[in-house]
Amino acid sequence: LYPPLGHRSYSGGANTGYGPGGNHRINMDKANDSVLVLAQIETLEGVRNCEAILDVPGITGAVIGPCDLSISRNDPDDMFAEEEVEMIARVQKACHDRGKKFGLIGPYRLMAMLPEATDLAVAAFDTTLLRTGCLEAVKEFEAMNRTEKKGDAWT
Repeated sequence: LYPPLGHRSYSGGANTGYGPGGNHRINMDKANDSVLVLAQIETLEGVRNCEAILDVPGITGAVIGPCDLSISRNDPDDMFAEEEVEMIARVQKACHDRGKKFGLIGPYRLMAMLPEATDLAVAAFDTTLLRTGCLEAVKEFEAMNRTEKKGDAWT
């Protein structure tokens, strides 16, 4: 963020929409109003302090890392545990009560377990999509190889 909210240095070009020089205050205020500053909450301590974290000026939301949260709970193999879903829901509620964004790094199944809508789905889903697509391609290939080959065509 730019001053007075942060300490970022100023730059023209893309940061100012390639506009003419000057108007620095206007450009900085516009940028400050449009930037998302997300706190990543992934520990028991983070959940316990989520309200205070979200009350920090300039924070526009929070993202939960459920896998790391389950590790912090000393239950690394169950991010779907009732206790964890309740903790995630607490952060979600704290965000929405303050008019801030809530995001999740995790599977859609976990999103469906939450009481309110998730505003941001974070990039961990790309690997899920790639893995799912690859598995479907392998299944299709295996199915083709189980059919009888007649001449040069698969039947």
